[in-house]
Amino acid sequence: MKKIAAWLLVAFLTLMIAGCGPDPADPEPPDSPEPPEEVGVEYDKIDDLGELPQDVQNVMPFLKKERGYFVFSPEEYEELEKKVFAVFAGEKPTGGYELLIDSVEAEDGTLQVFIEEIEPGPDDHVTQALTYPLAALFLEGDWDEYQAVSTENESFEPISPDVIPEFKEAEGVYQGLQDSSSAEIIVDGEPMALRFMEYFSAFDELLNFGDDVFITYYVNEHEQNILVDIDTAERANMVRGVEGVFEGQIDSQSVEITVDGEPRAFVPAEQILIDQFHTGDRVILDYYEASNGRLILSRMEMQ
Repeated sequence: MKKIAAWLLVAFLTLMIAGCGPDPADPEPPDSPEPPEEVGVEYDKIDDLGELPQDVQNVMPFLKKERGYFVFSPEEYEELEKKVFAVFAGEKPTGGYELLIDSVEAEDGTLQVFIEEIEPGPDDHVTQALTYPLAALFLEGDWDEYQAVSTENESFEPISPDVIPEFKEAEGVYQGLQDSSSAEIIVDGEPMALRFMEYFSAFDELLNFGDDVFITYYVNEHEQNILVDIDTAERANMVRGVEGVFEGQIDSQSVEITVDGEPRAFVPAEQILIDQFHTGDRVILDYYEASNGRLILSRMEMQ
């Protein structure tokens, strides 16, 4: 009897195990979903906003007061060679706030930029003035969607282009300051008053009465002309991003740089620290030709 009971138990378990298996008549189970495709991202952090084209720099004051991100494309900003992705923290009450790019990832056509937000500590000594932290990078590739997320998992929303006013351009003749916050320029034979944006308070030192100038401006809600950018005809024809080899100083006012195999004399602008460069250094420079034919060096950096 014990042998029969053991045989019946084995048969019962065998049927139970068999019943748990797939029925040959049933369709095959669906394949598990494929994992998202991860794509490598090529990017360069932008440490100096001064290396951005002027048309991009012109809109930064309007974006910086917003919290979110904005994508600059070469299709809309002609001076750009690559896309620029910029993230803005908005207006902060003091210094000590900072945005740092932690990492960049891409998945199924979506680019994700992860941002570390830094705030000042209670004992930190900070600037007692409004600040506008931001972080930016040059991007390679095209993406269907963008996302910016802080490392604390807080999202940055896209900033609407509507915050950027419609810019106008004109040629004119500089007449001088009207007061501490505006200048007069003759445009199409008529005097035009233009108010400065916040960072143009000292630009008069760069201009002389009667200079031919190119201006970029917009009209605000009070029907005032607001000056965004101004340049002389000479500087407007700036040659940018030229590669060369620094050869040394010619005298106290000029230096020699070999460009395209030809040594040329340049007059450095005051902000260029010539002592930082040595003979044989490979450099990148911006320059323009003054009315007297001299080449004025406005920027020089190591390659």
